[in-house]
Amino acid sequence: MSIESLPAAFTSNYDFEGIVGLSNCSGSLIRLENSRDTDKGLILTNGHCLEAGMPQPGTFVYGKPSSRWFNLYNSTGRVGRVTASQIVYSTMTKTDMTIYKLNETYEQIMAA
Repeated sequence: MSIESLPAAFTSNYDFEGIVGLSNCSGSLIRLENSRDTDKGLILTNGHCLEAGMPQPGTFVYGKPSSRWFNLYNSTGRVGRVTASQIVYSTMTKTDMTIYKLNETYEQIMAA
């Protein structure tokens, strides 16, 4: 289901700015407290959403190249597309998370 197809009563009460849609999951554009506008953006999603399939128990993936793309949304719907350059970290051990580094900077994302 896309954000555009949700009932207006549902979407009018929520701000979807920074939400991303993957081919099989969702996630969020995140920014660390000390990041600069010129830093590459980060996407946080679940470990089970890793493009190559979820990591095995007791393992993690880090520093691997990626070319996965994400649709970026705000409260009005899809506003663009961003592309990962790297899997920063992914695991299913004691948590369920993947962090992707983007090709685009925060400044480029905001300008687009």
